[in-house]
Amino acid sequence: MDQPQNAPGGLPDRAAALSSLDSRVWDLVVVGGGIVGAGIAHEAARCGLATLLLERRDFASGTSSRSSKLVHGGIRYLAQFHFPLVFEALRERNLLIKDAPVSAQRFLFPGYRGEKPPAWLLEVGMCLYDLLSWRGSPGHHRYRGAKATSRTLPSLRPEGLVGSSEYFDARTDDSRLVIEELRAAAAAGATVINYAEAVGLERRGAEVEAVEARDILTGKDIRVRCRAVAGAVGPWLEPLLRLAGRPEERVLRTTKGAHLFVRARAEDPDRAVVLNDTKSGRILFFVPWKPGVQLVGTTDTDYRGDFDRVHADRADIDYIRTNHARAFRAPLRTDEILGTQAGLRPLLFASGHDARTTSREHRLLIPGDGNLVAIGGGKLTTYRPMARQVVAAARNILASRGAPQPAALRPRRPLVTRPPLPASCPLPKEAITFCLGHFGYSDAVIRLAERAAREPEWARPLAGDRRLPRALVAEAVRDEMAVRVGDVMYRRTRLALTEPDGALEVARAVAEEMGSLLGWDDHKREAEFARYAVEAEADHAALRS
Repeated sequence: MDQPQNAPGGLPDRAAALSSLDSRVWDLVVVGGGIVGAGIAHEAARCGLATLLLERRDFASGTSSRSSKLVHGGIRYLAQFHFPLVFEALRERNLLIKDAPVSAQRFLFPGYRGEKPPAWLLEVGMCLYDLLSWRGSPGHHRYRGAKATSRTLPSLRPEGLVGSSEYFDARTDDSRLVIEELRAAAAAGATVINYAEAVGLERRGAEVEAVEARDILTGKDIRVRCRAVAGAVGPWLEPLLRLAGRPEERVLRTTKGAHLFVRARAEDPDRAVVLNDTKSGRILFFVPWKPGVQLVGTTDTDYRGDFDRVHADRADIDYIRTNHARAFRAPLRTDEILGTQAGLRPLLFASGHDARTTSREHRLLIPGDGNLVAIGGGKLTTYRPMARQVVAAARNILASRGAPQPAALRPRRPLVTRPPLPASCPLPKEAITFCLGHFGYSDAVIRLAERAAREPEWARPLAGDRRLPRALVAEAVRDEMAVRVGDVMYRRTRLALTEPDGALEVARAVAEEMGSLLGWDDHKREAEFARYAVEAEADHAALRS
């Protein structure tokens, strides 16, 4: 059987991309392949800049696959008077719902006797939230009394319930959003490469002349000449600034957010539930995320451990379960938890503030008079304004150095268009249903169907499970640069989070498929499966403690 070829709109072949790196001087090298880096690469390519993105691990493997999966204005920021931030985030939320893999979501915010904020103040906040998001909003809030709230959500504990506010925000699959943004960047002309770590900056004074990189998979060193550099590295911002010669200073306050993925119950509603933990001042979300799966979290605690090994611990799990029991009649059992995930938030440092009140705003950092633009802080929802600011700053730097400026901005195309599925589809019905539920939009499912139509072997099920077409793996490897089993399981499909015990049997089948596509021998197949098994065990370890 012929191996599947790259489809139009896919990411470039990794080996070919690597071989082209030293053949030109890049206008902009983007360091960091999370959502902000992907947005920068897309925006820069649209501006006509010769753009390269380097990610030291897999795309979205840091903060951008470990968030609360919410695209929202941040209603709790109103209490902190961050009105411009909320307004900008609501505007972006509305736009992303229209043209990105982002779905409107109905939320229910119950209020209890003696809690803060009191019901009347929450209503004032909801009215202001509506006002700030009026144009393009998926819906506006309504108040329900205690009895109406209990009818709407019978699983909610009724003791002390005084009512609830129902409002709208949105949810997404964060790593899938990154992949779609990268595909759009590549279609606009950017080159993107994962497992390529920036290990140094070759400087002449304040100017970066080249990025010293290393191919993590082979150990080969690479020298990439450039006119400007954009740093979008999240929690790793301060080490990047040190490479650029900036004196050490505290820029970020890094906090950990942990989440549980739990098996949805029959009585769970299609509404997300927001719970106010009055003891800590945190907000917890109970969000229907994938078919049969709820996301529960988050925690928000300062973190000073190894940034490359961030996991939910026993305290995180106990905290979430305690608050789940406080909100719902039936406590969350351990056997209902499918997986855990924890990530880091790169918040701007503000002395005297705790994690929950630290600002989610962002700012640019341009060390000295150099040609490196870094960005710190921010949130998932506002990644596109962040990207535009970075690219605008980079273009100003290039213009000041006499670099030619492109004549016109290329149009921005929607990341997804949600066309109807064709009447005739080569994928089994079970696979269509699963993939539609998993991706949440039809564009990706149509890509899988088109691949299966070109080569019917890819319509066959993976690991004997009719829900999982082999085309899922082919798409991830050939068009989305997945090179390790964890790339497919954690970030291209999320099966590591939504199947019991990390779906080890599926992962073994994925290793077999990837081995066929990438030319792995038996030893390499086993080593890559073992690497994934260790990662999955680390994410489940706290559940067994």
